Amino acid sequence: MIIGIMENGLETLLWDMCIDPLMKPKIRRLSETYLEQLFGLDDQLVTPELMIKACTFYTGHLLKTHFYTWREIAIPPINEDELLAEKMEAAIVYDNFRLKKHVLHHWHSYVKNRKEQLRGYGKHVKLLGMLLRTMKVIASFRIIFSYLSIRDLVICGQVNRSWLLMTQMGSLWNGIDFSAVKNIITDKYIMSILQRWRLNVLRLNFRGCVLRLKTLRSVRFMIHTTYNCFSESGLLTNF
Repeated sequence: MIIGIMENGLETLLWDMCIDPLMKPKIRRLSETYLEQLFGLDDQLVTPELMIKACTFYTGHLLKTHFYTWREIAIPPINEDELLAEKMEAAIVYDNFRLKKHVLHHWHSYVKNRKEQLRGYGKHVKLLGMLLRTMKVIASFRIIFSYLSIRDLVICGQVNRSWLLMTQMGSLWNGIDFSAVKNIITDKYIMSILQRWRLNVLRLNFRGCVLRLKTLRSVRFMIHTTYNCFSESGLLTNF
């Protein structure tokens, strides 16, 4: 095969001459005409005129594309200032709206909190007013009760629970006048009252009262015991 190539040249060389006949594919050979049409070997496929026309079109397309791009960048439109002014005005309007919305949101939150605070203050003031009115009523009752006798205090305490609580205020029992009820009170009730209010009693009036000796001794012992308690606690150091 090598000798044949050397004698005849490469023109007689076949692409499958080195393949074993048993291994050769069963395909049909293509003619030179098919190969020329497939791979463009025919001179009529691409002529110089067609090549020049294609290059001219491509060059013109590139020039047109680059020219338009350059014109858009280098030469601004005539009404660019007007468009820019409109955009700036729209941006200012939007920024003002956003700022107003932000401020309005904070103002709304502030007003809402203030309303809640004022509502709470109103309730607090209302409660204070009710408390002051109650304290005035209690003070007026205390003044009224301070002029009543023991009998009247006991009667007032039987009206209702509120009156009972007001008649049991310690300041009403600082001075006890048994002479006003000397004809109806007994030694038992005298001892009961003194036993209950012995820490509040500052003045006692037994004028006209007829007491048993045992009651007088008990009263004396109670007064002495209370005095000793105050002395030990230091409450009588200023007297």
